[in-house]
Amino acid sequence: MTAARAALAGAIADLAALDTRGTGIEDLLALVIDSEHATRTLTGLGQTWLHRSVNAGAFTDTGLTCADALSGLLHIDLPDARTRLRRSMLLTDQTTLTGDPLPARMPGTAAA
Repeated sequence: MTAARAALAGAIADLAALDTRGTGIEDLLALVIDSEHATRTLTGLGQTWLHRSVNAGAFTDTGLTCADALSGLLHIDLPDARTRLRRSMLLTDQTTLTGDPLPARMPGTAAA
């Protein structure tokens, strides 16, 4: 886990350090496409990780609602935190109270 997180941070730092002022249009557009793909992929993964964190009780000891705790953790406004929590519930597999698995409510979007 630590190595993967460090590799991600390193890759982002490498990209941020690029001097693209003299880069050709094709390479610039490739960077735009790659960054969009990475953003979408990380957003989807983040939804899964957020949902698992909430289910594991990440915010239960804070004395706050999940949305309030997430807002503080990520330094985002409360409506955005609520949206992220709702989205995480739509895009990830659920479990019934009896432990039976339920598929994501939006499986096509979740798969994308």
